[in-house]
Amino acid sequence: MLELNFWINILKKKKNLNEKERFKILQSYQVDSTVLEYLNTKFQNLTIEIPNHQKGKILELMKKGLLEGWCWQTTETAILFLNDEDYIERGYLTFDAITTYYHSWICFSLKEEYVMDPCLNILCPKDLYRKIFRTKVDAKITAKQVRDFFVETYQKTSKENLKKIKDYCKVMNIVYEKNKIERKYLEIKFHASENITSPMYRNTTGYLAKIENQKVKKLIAHYDRKRNDLL
Repeated sequence: MLELNFWINILKKKKNLNEKERFKILQSYQVDSTVLEYLNTKFQNLTIEIPNHQKGKILELMKKGLLEGWCWQTTETAILFLNDEDYIERGYLTFDAITTYYHSWICFSLKEEYVMDPCLNILCPKDLYRKIFRTKVDAKITAKQVRDFFVETYQKTSKENLKKIKDYCKVMNIVYEKNKIERKYLEIKFHASENITSPMYRNTTGYLAKIENQKVKKLIAHYDRKRNDLL
């Protein structure tokens, strides 16, 4: 809390920060170790695969700066493992006097409210994030909304795809062996909606999921399209 108050006092003295100064403040903020432990536990069964055959855990990729430009995909994927009341915000960040950035980030609660911005490598109290970037929020989508949509769509599509595969194997007189089916036939992709309030906004990630009791227990997310900043 001491560090948060320290930075807020700096903001009061200097309101017109440039982009470099804003990022220096937010990326240098050190959250309590319990926050990192909490997120590591939440995301232990999530693997993200990005182009060039790189894959790993979200916090590892975040720290290396490898998720930059994948904000829609990453926030919509990570939120599946957070609590129902946690949420994604989509809107604009202020970088300097003339530059804004169209973006999305995750807000979650753990005694206090935090922002996890995996694509800009930022983890800090929400109040600090909001004040530094002067955020303009155009949409807010809860984890429950995203998860309910994901689970329903994934299970329905998986069932349809599996039937098609079994029918094909039967027609072609091929023995159906689940472990030998090409991954591309099992991976589920979502329609990239242009509705900013959609659970899956601009997201055509390929997913392989294990779902139990309407909860996502394990997930591989495969990013296979252009980054957001190139859209």
